[in-house]
Amino acid sequence: MMIARFGPCIATMSALLALAGGSVAASRSAPKQDDPVNFNLCQSNASLSRDSFYREMSAAHARMHHAMEHMNQSGSPDRDFIADMIPRHQGAIDMALVLLKYGCDPRVRRLAQSIIIEQQQEIAYMRTLLDAPSNPIETNRIAPD
Repeated sequence: MMIARFGPCIATMSALLALAGGSVAASRSAPKQDDPVNFNLCQSNASLSRDSFYREMSAAHARMHHAMEHMNQSGSPDRDFIADMIPRHQGAIDMALVLLKYGCDPRVRRLAQSIIIEQQQEIAYMRTLLDAPSNPIETNRIAPD
């Protein structure tokens, strides 16, 4: 099972989620009808949070696009696909963390928690494919034009 292979990733992401104000357990439990602390924070700091949210989302987008634009092409479509997908997945994680910092809707917060965990697992798997010593994707190279 995929989850068993990436137990350390889940533990790491659980710690990150706890720092961001969420938890893996909370993402699986029934939603709370009222979260007065989060609701009051969202109401009292709406404009400040909105500005900070968009600034941090823009920074996450910029990091993701920078990483994608500066990818070294290997000549292998398989390797290059994976190498291009890693910054996209990391961008999704970064944006989800921003949402956890500023978001108010418990449904969207649970979605962000799920995105963080799943994308981290996929990044770990993609890295294992890239790092495998006898990697079958190495044999599929495109001849230079």
